[in-house]
Amino acid sequence: MGKIEKMREIKTGRFIKRNIDREWLFQKYAIEEVSWSNFYEDYGISPTLLQSRLKEFKISRKRVAWNKNTKKIMKPNKTSFKKGHEKSLNAYKYEKGYIPSKAHNKHRNKGIIESYQNGRIPSCPMLGKSHSLKSRLKISKNRKGKCKGEKHSNWKGGISPEEMLIRTSLEYRLWKLEVYKKDKGVCQICDKRCNNKDIVAHHKKAFKDYIELRFKVSNGITLCRSCHAKLHQQNIELPIIKAA
Repeated sequence: MGKIEKMREIKTGRFIKRNIDREWLFQKYAIEEVSWSNFYEDYGISPTLLQSRLKEFKISRKRVAWNKNTKKIMKPNKTSFKKGHEKSLNAYKYEKGYIPSKAHNKHRNKGIIESYQNGRIPSCPMLGKSHSLKSRLKISKNRKGKCKGEKHSNWKGGISPEEMLIRTSLEYRLWKLEVYKKDKGVCQICDKRCNNKDIVAHHKKAFKDYIELRFKVSNGITLCRSCHAKLHQQNIELPIIKAA
């Protein structure tokens, strides 16, 4: 027996098992199911030593339930699984790594729609819908002046620049859409068909200098982002575009 083990045995008054073989550990741990705390109390084997020996002898560790020894301590809630209840079929689908298929999502969405048709009141009347352009314009007209400028709760004395307010307005967005329609979503320099992320509406005559031409569709041109960046960095004029 080592000096440290001798001192610990004298100090704690516990028997310390020195020679731990696989058969004895398997008998105590796997068959008799001795707990980790009892290993330390009865045999003086600490949790770290026990863990290292289990790993060395390749004995699989027991999986203890998270709610073991919690009877009459933890109260079940309304959604808890009760004894005698059958597990639903959908519960088997949502295991770790499960990816719902298109058919599953379609079936789920169908169930939601049917529940609304059967009288369920949705939290939002526009749930799953989108306003048309006419309705959006009506909403914006009704809201104009009511929650804007000094009347708004977040008003800070008009610190937002005028250019930013114009570029984020509905009128400016509609102008951009008209320019894209005019050019059929094609960059007028490299003839590339642009997607929603790569398209820019550029003013032929500068936005700052020509105030009266800001919302004129004839003053707009469709460009891709790379061509638009080159145009501003190199400070070059637009090339002559061939007539359609």
